[in-house]
Amino acid sequence: MRRVGFALLGSLVFAAGCQKVWGDFHVDEAAFAGKGGAAGSAGNASGGGGREAGGGGSGGVAGQNQSGSGAVGPAVCDTGERQCFGASLQVCNAEHDGWSNERDCQERALCSKDVGCIDPACDKDEFRCTDKVLQTCNDDRNGWTDVETCMSAAHCSVSGECTTAPCTPGELRCNGASIEECQADPVGWMKTKECATAALCDQASKTCLATRCDVGEHRCSKKDLLLCNPGRTGFVTEKTCDSIALCDDANGRCNICQAGDFSCSAGELHQCAEDGQTNPVSDTCANADLCDATAGVCRTCASGEHHCTDAGELQLCDEDGLGFTTTETCDEPSLCDAPGGQCLTSGMAGAPP
Repeated sequence: MRRVGFALLGSLVFAAGCQKVWGDFHVDEAAFAGKGGAAGSAGNASGGGGREAGGGGSGGVAGQNQSGSGAVGPAVCDTGERQCFGASLQVCNAEHDGWSNERDCQERALCSKDVGCIDPACDKDEFRCTDKVLQTCNDDRNGWTDVETCMSAAHCSVSGECTTAPCTPGELRCNGASIEECQADPVGWMKTKECATAALCDQASKTCLATRCDVGEHRCSKKDLLLCNPGRTGFVTEKTCDSIALCDDANGRCNICQAGDFSCSAGELHQCAEDGQTNPVSDTCANADLCDATAGVCRTCASGEHHCTDAGELQLCDEDGLGFTTTETCDEPSLCDAPGGQCLTSGMAGAPP
């Protein structure tokens, strides 16, 4: 029993220590639904919420920097800062206390916090011939691995084997982005045409297909920001914006607000910057009810509100809420009754003696 007690105590001490270092973990499972699965969750548990990624599946998300009491801790990242968590490219959230998934880079080696997602050099199970060396795409998809050295270049087949007989003169093939023709003397392959990408070299027709998009080109499909894929055969979803209006294909990004738009947060009036990337405070209203995002102003008063000046003038709030207009001047300042919206007379209930 004593041995069990010590083990339990040790576990509690270890757990408390982990919480102090990493804080509580919060996983956004919807961010990459269906990707990473249990592996992503497990990776999240071991990866922590630190600045550098700790591993895990592509479904993992780094934890928030919060203590067990619910109090928000110091900022763990800066605006616009990115990190890689497994294959997930993450960006610092608006509260600066954790990270949000921005894009799935597919492979951990293809995620860079400095440049974003790196285009893969090849596809899994893809083969190519470099002279007489047969190569296959490596597991990270960022380069090639030698498989076998064939008898000659003419014996190297992009189907993934060294053949016993050399190629047939006049035969055509796609080798990466190159269209090659088998030569008779000496027997071997010669490049006859270079396609824009390997994906555009059509193995069936042995011709170069037309590009469907340009490198780095973006488009919007409703809320989805699309990016030309590495093979230039079409578009893939790079990220999903908060609304259709916030998808900015001209600049290849999701905006956080529409340029020039006003919004209210408690008593703060915000106006979106021209680039749509920041939403700074433009004015601070007296209270939240006086913040008018439609008109883009902090109103001075509310409709029907009365006010008394030091001179005893009874004033009514203007229709636009931006000021007061004098409606009556009381006999004495003490007879001005703003809550009642009237000038009192001596002897009236509520009038000073």
